[in-house]
Amino acid sequence: MQIDTVEFVVYLLILGVLAALILSDSTSARAARLESFRRRQGVHLTEATAPLVSKALSRSRFWRRVGVLVTLLSGVTVTLPMGTWGRGDPATSADWLALLAGWFAGLAIAECRATALVAASQVRGASLDRRRLRDYVTWSSLWRLTGFGVLVVAAAGWLAVRLIDAGDLRGEAAGVVAGFAVAALVLALTARRILMRPQPVGDNDIRAADEGLRARSLQLLMGGAIVAAAWLTAALLAIVGATYDPVAESGHQWYTAGGWGVLIALAGVVGGWEAGTQPTSRGSQASTATRLPHPSRAHS
Repeated sequence: MQIDTVEFVVYLLILGVLAALILSDSTSARAARLESFRRRQGVHLTEATAPLVSKALSRSRFWRRVGVLVTLLSGVTVTLPMGTWGRGDPATSADWLALLAGWFAGLAIAECRATALVAASQVRGASLDRRRLRDYVTWSSLWRLTGFGVLVVAAAGWLAVRLIDAGDLRGEAAGVVAGFAVAALVLALTARRILMRPQPVGDNDIRAADEGLRARSLQLLMGGAIVAAAWLTAALLAIVGATYDPVAESGHQWYTAGGWGVLIALAGVVGGWEAGTQPTSRGSQASTATRLPHPSRAHS
């Protein structure tokens, strides 16, 4: 009984530390986030926009950390066929991938709950300009996502051909594809919500900061999409390898196809992280291109 009590107290202490990490925030940390935002987005912050941007960044940070904490406490794990994987072998547990999913789930929740700079005191309006994803994210991240997308299609096509004679692996392949399809849908819907979100009207500085936040969020989602595409490719290649007979001379060289998938997954992690932290001044450029006087001031 005493041991159970000690374990319970330790568990509560751990929860307290994790909750403190989520809820705690300092003036220096907020200032550092504002400076990083200004540098990466190329947006001039004023006395009016700085508090609004700081609030939006804090909200995004809070929900991302909540997503990681909930995933950690719930014990949710992600298992994927990875590497040189054979039929009947247990799938590899990728706990860190579950934490990454929780992080992006928190980001999606933050975007769904937040109206960024559109505070209650701000007037919202629709823009006549069509917002496109490529106007807010870097070209290098678009090319990376396209490249990994090509790898996904190639691996899926290869696997589809191999599954004609390996029907026992169709369930495994369907589960992997379905899981990543759900993740892709969440990312796509979140990106659409960010693009379609109404923007403040009237003040050019407010609009520029709002566009900067929009670009930042979309760039983070691009990083997540790159990681997801790379890991999907790796899982598909692992299943492809399992369709070959390692004993047969013709199948031995392809049995280790999953090993190449591991390298692709690692490249995706590095590429996705770097893409998510790239400067995204396209948001402020898009705002600058549409800086028009407010209708109420047009005839003043």
